[in-house]
Amino acid sequence: REWAAGRLFQQFSLLIHVSLEDPAVHEARCLADLIPYDSSEMREAVAKAIIERRGKGVCFLFDAWDEAPRTLHHVTSFLYKFITGTSTKMLPRCSIVITSRSTVAALLYLHLTTRVIIGAFSSTNVEEFIDISLGHNSDTKKQRLLQALHASPELTSLCSLPINAAIVVHVFQSLDYELPSTRTGLFHALVCNLLLRHMQLRTDHGLQKLEVFESLPGDILQQFKSVCAIAFRGIVENRRVFKLSSLKVAHPTSSLGLMQVHQRLTCYGPSHHYSFLHYAVQEFLAAYHISQCSQKEQTKAVREILYSTPLSLVLPFYAGLTGLATESAR
Repeated sequence: REWAAGRLFQQFSLLIHVSLEDPAVHEARCLADLIPYDSSEMREAVAKAIIERRGKGVCFLFDAWDEAPRTLHHVTSFLYKFITGTSTKMLPRCSIVITSRSTVAALLYLHLTTRVIIGAFSSTNVEEFIDISLGHNSDTKKQRLLQALHASPELTSLCSLPINAAIVVHVFQSLDYELPSTRTGLFHALVCNLLLRHMQLRTDHGLQKLEVFESLPGDILQQFKSVCAIAFRGIVENRRVFKLSSLKVAHPTSSLGLMQVHQRLTCYGPSHHYSFLHYAVQEFLAAYHISQCSQKEQTKAVREILYSTPLSLVLPFYAGLTGLATESAR
């Protein structure tokens, strides 16, 4: 609000938003490639003007560092060099802002002058959100949900993020005012709900309730397994955004309502890409994919998980789905 009102960041005459989800940005090799114009001549002219001013008055906003492929996180990549200043000595007067989940941005900390952590929901905020979401006259339901959260510290901690709090309330309502006790149970219920909604809206299947994926009709189950494989491959390659061609599905509706479309105006014109509805949905589906593999393949995947930051986010879901019950799994 301060910025919009003209009381903050007025030293910048040019703000360049660089979406690190955009595959076109992943191919950037020079400053001009980061300028969002269709015309290559215009991009080159703007880049030349920025260099002549040594970056004065320019702010680059690199959005979603955590969603960029791991190859861009390498110290030899153009974007890493640009962000950390290795290749921007010609722009000593520009400013760079980066947004990211903190768990993925550790390598950048040495190059930051300021680090800002966005505040999350407090316990009071969570109660207020629940009150508004369930309705002010739903005291019994509100107390029931708060008691369920109190009994599950894992879910309580999730609610510090507004999107997760919304998922908790949604699942609570969809399960007739009951709540799973674990994060795995929460996202299992969410995915079941999304699949059921898709079938009711897009297919002729008369399924009214879904508690286990094995109950899905044969054609839907096959599509679901394909989507889970896409989720797993995306995690392995640190990809959160997909081109339609890379999804290997006949039509976006084949994602069964588990993915969403993004339309962006990039340096190269409009583009359409797809992502899962929530990071944790992709991680849950990837874990389910592993759990359906042979014991040998599961062991191999778990070993990868233990030494890979992106895959390690999948391990809690995998443990929840399998229970790590057998000695060989342990």
